[in-house]
Amino acid sequence: MDPGGPRVGSPQSRITQRQGQAWPSGWPARWPLSELIDSLLFGITSRDPLTFVLMPAAIALVTILANVLPVGGALRENPVVALRN
Repeated sequence: MDPGGPRVGSPQSRITQRQGQAWPSGWPARWPLSELIDSLLFGITSRDPLTFVLMPAAIALVTILANVLPVGGALRENPVVALRN
C-alpha cells in the first residue's frame, strides 16, 4: 500500500474528487431546501438548534442500541453450537 494516499486516476481519487465538487454545489441549495422543510414541519424550524442537537443524538442512540443488543445475544451463544446449526 502506498502511504501517500490514493494514486491519481484510481477509483478512490475519482470518488474523492467528485465528493469535493459536490459539496460546494450543494451548499447554496441548503437555504431554499431548508425553507421547503420549514413548510413541512409543525411547531419547529429546520434551523432550530435544539433540533440539530437532539435528532442526531437520538439517531446515534438508536444506532448504538441496534448494534449492542444483537451482540449481547450473540455473546451468550456458544460459537461451536451456533456453527453446527
